[in-house]
Amino acid sequence: MKTVRFYNEISDMECLQGDTLPAFVISASADELTDCRMQMLLSYWDKPEEAVLCKECIADENGFSVLLTSDETQNLQGMFRIHFRFIGADGLSRRKLSGILNILPAPQGE
Repeated sequence: MKTVRFYNEISDMECLQGDTLPAFVISASADELTDCRMQMLLSYWDKPEEAVLCKECIADENGFSVLLTSDETQNLQGMFRIHFRFIGADGLSRRKLSGILNILPAPQGE
């Protein structure tokens, strides 16, 4: 069984509706990440069992990355749990790296 170590932590953050957040880059050290996947999950703070967004991360030889775009944040508002789910080559799912994302209403201009 291979061991995967993750190096990044997710700080609590805020953004406005419609913001594109900087890419989340999750560095990983493993013998091999072949056939492994990672997903970013977003759920309301008070309903962690209900994902409002599940997005597949892009894998490369150094780990995984994902971008939360303005299209994905424009209709969201409130306090969210953001966390990542690692799915190993063995098919087992492990929750990794979590934080809080507060999406504030965007000011409306004339």
